[in-house]
Amino acid sequence: PNFLPFTTWPQTWFAGLTYVGRLHHSIPDLNSQLNQDVYSYNMEQAKGHTGNNIITVLMQAKGITLQDASDFVGEYYRTLMENYLVAKAALGSCGDAQLDADLALYIGAMENWPIGNLVWSFETIRYFGPRHREVERTRHVTLKPRFVDDDTDEDEWVSSESGAAT
Repeated sequence: PNFLPFTTWPQTWFAGLTYVGRLHHSIPDLNSQLNQDVYSYNMEQAKGHTGNNIITVLMQAKGITLQDASDFVGEYYRTLMENYLVAKAALGSCGDAQLDADLALYIGAMENWPIGNLVWSFETIRYFGPRHREVERTRHVTLKPRFVDDDTDEDEWVSSESGAAT
């Protein structure tokens, strides 16, 4: 079976502002750095690694609080989702039952990407530590105190003999 049915679809579907194109280009935005930056802000601010985080950028550029920056990202995400849903609702039939079925499968797969990322972000301890379930339930994050970091990720260490990250 063809697991990538969209490879046979007209490329004009993905170009410009067609509804399929809007859907296709919306998903990376919905699964973008935005949500990852919100989730990772606490970990990054504690290490002093906030220069590229959208939350810090918004706070500095707009002179707003952490909560206001988080709300701004949430509203922007809501707008992206609304635009996605409008484009999805506007899709009509392609005029071909097989293309319609393939498109429905493709849309379902695209929608699973950000949902899976969201679920994973709260099922692991990566962003919220051992309190990840509580954070998922309450949506409340207590900021960690800031500490000096040697600039290595939690999952890597540097061998003093070889100097190589492992």
